[in-house]
Amino acid sequence: MGGGTSGLMARFSWCGSRSSSESGIFLRCARNSRKAFPSVSGIPLVVFLVIVLLAGRGFESSGEAVAVSGAVLVIPVHDVIDLGVAFFVKRSVEGAERSGVQHIVVELDTLGGRVDAALDIRDALEGCEVPISAYVNKRAISAGALICITAKDIAMVSGSTIGAATPIGIGPMGDKQQTGEKEVSYLRGEFRATAERNGHSPLLAEAMVDPDTEVWAVFENGVPRIVSSSEAEELKSQSEKLETEVVSPRGKLLTLTAAEALKFGLAGSTPATLEDFVRSLGLDPSSMIVAKVSWSENVVRFLTHPIVSGLLLTFGVLGIFFELQMPGWGISGTLGTLFLLLFFGGHYLAGLATFLDVLLFVVGLGLLALELLVIPGFGIAGISGMVCILAGIYLALVKRPVPEFSWDYQMLSSALITFIFVVIAATIGIVAIWKTFPDSRVRKFMVLSAREDAEAGYTAGESLEALEGQVGRSLTHLRPSGKALIGGERVEVQTQGEFIEKDRPLRVVRVLGNKVFVAEEGAETT
Repeated sequence: MGGGTSGLMARFSWCGSRSSSESGIFLRCARNSRKAFPSVSGIPLVVFLVIVLLAGRGFESSGEAVAVSGAVLVIPVHDVIDLGVAFFVKRSVEGAERSGVQHIVVELDTLGGRVDAALDIRDALEGCEVPISAYVNKRAISAGALICITAKDIAMVSGSTIGAATPIGIGPMGDKQQTGEKEVSYLRGEFRATAERNGHSPLLAEAMVDPDTEVWAVFENGVPRIVSSSEAEELKSQSEKLETEVVSPRGKLLTLTAAEALKFGLAGSTPATLEDFVRSLGLDPSSMIVAKVSWSENVVRFLTHPIVSGLLLTFGVLGIFFELQMPGWGISGTLGTLFLLLFFGGHYLAGLATFLDVLLFVVGLGLLALELLVIPGFGIAGISGMVCILAGIYLALVKRPVPEFSWDYQMLSSALITFIFVVIAATIGIVAIWKTFPDSRVRKFMVLSAREDAEAGYTAGESLEALEGQVGRSLTHLRPSGKALIGGERVEVQTQGEFIEKDRPLRVVRVLGNKVFVAEEGAETT
């Protein structure tokens, strides 16, 4: 049970650089295209607000469809458990509480998934005031087992299984990685505490996580009592007729079938259908309504996929940079802004990003634009802008900024892969745009293109070599440098180490670049 990561691969091709005339034509076309979009600058904000509103309406409409007073709400948890599933379950639970649903049944058919997503679902279900039951339809493995024992009433269809919840790590290439004792201990405690709160055997829950937990069942008048191996030995020593059975031997993870779960008291029944289970709870099966994932939740899951996140960030950065090449505001800036809004909006709705993450990124862009367009050079504002941008992206990609467990490091690894992909792709794109538009305003601002040639009236400074051999006099004391009058002009001079008083005759003995060496007239020189 651990968070998976995805490797990213990308291939880029570039079809040569345009000539300056082609670039000029393309640039003029791009500028002229702005006239066809006079109000395009307002599109990003409007689109983002529409997406948020429709997403909210999607959640509300799904809630209204299932949130009927007195109804039985069925929340399906199928396939891989990720943050999208956690978001869906939390929204469904909140809608059920608002509408006065009579009962919630969580239908499980999953092989597990992310630890943090399972804990989020567990917390949402335990915090719900509506009674909750669990129905295992085929399997509740790994993270599914934690969700299952959150319910006080558990039913399992015949042939279904529950358990095998030890944490595992998934490497960047999809390979399984062993977790340490810290992760096992933490998850073992979470399973035990969840079982205790909901009236299930803590030992059974522990044995699903830790293979070193040995569990026995002691039957008293046919009623099972789950005990540890030491307790079982003590009870057997007191009564030899006591019936005992090893539920989970040491060194083996616990996975129970429906019949075994019923035998050892974890499951209360094994109904053939969900309707039969609802009927056994004293509820009307005709009042069942199944919660469905709305299109907006599917959009959020799509936007938070590592590959999609990387592409949104890349196109967003390239769009903004392309916009800076031309005056005004056009479609490239609008699309770039929209891509960035989709990235942060999707992560925000999924619970990964916060308002602070978005604010950091926006402030970073502002500081970077200020450095590029207003302040000469590249200093504190530019560096601060880059730090804010990187911090905003990092915080939006990871749920826990400071990794603590192995699955946190796996999320960090996935975020780093996405980030490296964005940096490489954006760099290639920026270089390509830079070469394609040599006359852009950002390039003109950052690169000195002015020429000082003779046609423009510029002349080089006069050479001092003509002074060599001429005579003059010192205007100041030379210790060893000072001023002298040579050939009728004031010149900065210096001796070769000796001291010469003011108003002494001098001769220029050597000229090196802009340095004029003199000696007192009549004195020997080397």
